[in-house]
Amino acid sequence: MVSLNNPAKIRQILESFVNTKGKESRGSYLARFKTKISKEDLERRELAYDMAKDIHRDQVRESGERYFEHVRTVSVIAVDLFDIYSNDIHIPCLLHDSKEDRLIMSGRFLQFVFGAKIFKIIELVTKPNPADPLFKGRSKKELLDLYHKNLLKSSNKAKLVKLCDRLHNLLTLGECPPEKQKRKIMETVIHYEPMIQMISKHYPKEAKIFSATFKEAIEKLREGLNDKDFWQMIEAQRAYGSKW
Repeated sequence: MVSLNNPAKIRQILESFVNTKGKESRGSYLARFKTKISKEDLERRELAYDMAKDIHRDQVRESGERYFEHVRTVSVIAVDLFDIYSNDIHIPCLLHDSKEDRLIMSGRFLQFVFGAKIFKIIELVTKPNPADPLFKGRSKKELLDLYHKNLLKSSNKAKLVKLCDRLHNLLTLGECPPEKQKRKIMETVIHYEPMIQMISKHYPKEAKIFSATFKEAIEKLREGLNDKDFWQMIEAQRAYGSKW
């Protein structure tokens, strides 16, 4: 697990999570786990990796980077920052956007392939798909509110997966328009910084690292967002949230 006593090392690791094209491959990713998990678990990890790559094969992020780079890097964050190797965390990292982006990737199928425990985490960290008939008539805001409400009630493992996802989103947010950056930063302060405190009892070291890396990522975004009023709102929200 990375040490907080070495800020330069933390910044170096965080930079490695940005623009990963050409830096990471299937082989280099799986090599991290070969001596850490069983052969059976490694085979399931390979399956999740290949499924994620196929699911997102035609998608790109706003930066122009393959969307698959994002889900893989979320998994890499869990192992490189926290020395976490278990499939309970990494398969949801790889597949956390699968149901959201591909309605055909049904819960029944994922549960059959990976088991109920892993499927439950995938389900909790996946945003509701507006195309799903279950959510017919609900606005995007209503679905997002429902998502955050369910996340707050979710397991510590689900929260940890989601925080890895949010950290990578923050690290790559500079490629997005300023208004989206502001929206995501505010969302982070309202929903995800409190989530760090929620996992601190079960994952104390991880919570400290998340606090430091979230702060580092947001401060870097501040350099490109010259909006005094916005940053005052952020500090006001943090002060309000700390009272609860």
